[in-house]
Amino acid sequence: MLPAIAPAWFQEWSRTQFEPFARKVDRMEQTLNTTAQLCATLHNATCDIGYGLDYKVVPFADGSDPTSDEHNLPPLWNLSSIKALNPEQLRKYHRGYYPPPQSVPRSNEALLKKVKAAVGCRAK
Repeated sequence: MLPAIAPAWFQEWSRTQFEPFARKVDRMEQTLNTTAQLCATLHNATCDIGYGLDYKVVPFADGSDPTSDEHNLPPLWNLSSIKALNPEQLRKYHRGYYPPPQSVPRSNEALLKKVKAAVGCRAK
């Protein structure tokens, strides 16, 4: 049977070695999420100036993929696919890119504008 409390040496190792390492990994993950968002957004912004490329998926603020089974949202390949979102999908995309406590626009047009900005869509 395992002791209810970890041995003193393990507690010390956890406090001085593991916990600082885990915090560094968390910061690295946040940096990677931010970098992935930025790269996809910048790529998408260049698609609207005539290169004929499809948009890249821009991860949500928490780093998750909006098209994954977890969120089950359609991919946003271009302006047409963004405009084809129904009101529920627009709200879900907005919530993913602008998590609470950020306010949610009331109109679908305002939601559409915010989602377009989040994914780097510059087309009108």
